[in-house]
Amino acid sequence: MVSKPQKPPTIKEVAAEAGLSFSTAGAALRGDRHVRASTRQTVLEAAAKLGYQPNRAAAHLAGGTASRRRNKNTISIALVEFSKKITTFEGPQSIFVHAQQRGKQLGYDVAHIDLNQVDDQAAFGNHLYHRGYQGLLIGRVYPHRVDELQLPWDRFSVVCLNRYDHSLAFHCVRIDHVEAIRMAFDRLVKSGCRRIGAALYHHRPGLLDDDDRDAAFMQRQTDQLAKRHHVPLFSKSSQVRRDDFYAWWRKWQPDGLIGFTSRESFLLRDIGFEAPRDYHFVSLGEPADASGTWPISGVIQPHRRIGEIGLELLDRELKAGHRGMPESSYDVVVPPDWLQRSSDGGSAPSVVSALCPQFSMASLRDAMP
Repeated sequence: MVSKPQKPPTIKEVAAEAGLSFSTAGAALRGDRHVRASTRQTVLEAAAKLGYQPNRAAAHLAGGTASRRRNKNTISIALVEFSKKITTFEGPQSIFVHAQQRGKQLGYDVAHIDLNQVDDQAAFGNHLYHRGYQGLLIGRVYPHRVDELQLPWDRFSVVCLNRYDHSLAFHCVRIDHVEAIRMAFDRLVKSGCRRIGAALYHHRPGLLDDDDRDAAFMQRQTDQLAKRHHVPLFSKSSQVRRDDFYAWWRKWQPDGLIGFTSRESFLLRDIGFEAPRDYHFVSLGEPADASGTWPISGVIQPHRRIGEIGLELLDRELKAGHRGMPESSYDVVVPPDWLQRSSDGGSAPSVVSALCPQFSMASLRDAMP
């Protein structure tokens, strides 16, 4: 039987071992000058005995306290997410950067918190609150669900960014997945494709947007193509073997393909199929290779608008004094842009953002009571 890995000791356990309060133990570990030397020594000995390691997320917040004190008019908010495994992705970092920039314009100090570095979420949430944080932006928590987070929600205004589970009914700002499918499908039709397939891998555990993409693709097929040209979806788990994909490809032989990412185009190139020579290809993920040496057309995720609109929606909640779960939540879908290259048979490279109306916070305000 394999034993579960032991959780690292928390400040609470260090405080209990030292016979002191949580706040005193925390102050001693931070090196607070107001803590007596004998008390600090007691806490350090307890920490050493338990093998306690300082929480880097909390240390980050402590290090930023001075700058917040210098500007009493700045309100602190935090973007929290599990970012350990996605630090190489442009998207999550880009959303944070744009939220941070918009926050600065509106008088907010936006900190980034990696929940992988938080051992006690409830205690850490209270730590944020007592340090003056008033709002939370929830970034990427997948494969966890938002209702699995143990944060003290009732103390904060909350907005979720690019999340797609409805386990807790907070306001959410996310990409319009249905519009992304429509853009991709219509581009292939415009280039002359009549047997359009789609490799729309499903998340594990599943997300609601998996079903949205599937339904949008099948609806587009029904609306635009003769039934004899319909190609069944390839929509299995992202862990599917490449041989399954190859078997689907050879059986149905689509002349146009919508890929969940650019990966499918690489797989087909490995067996001798090149786009746009042998088929036309578009990607729903970030088009690969910004240098253009592998010129993939596809959807550009609207990270800037998601970050900015999410921050503005949180600003509205804070000014209205709304905390915790809202009585009714808004699901704000933001249309993507399109990067035109040659993989779908297109011509000059360009970024097209006028295929659908630009979303703005002003339009959201008009719809809100």
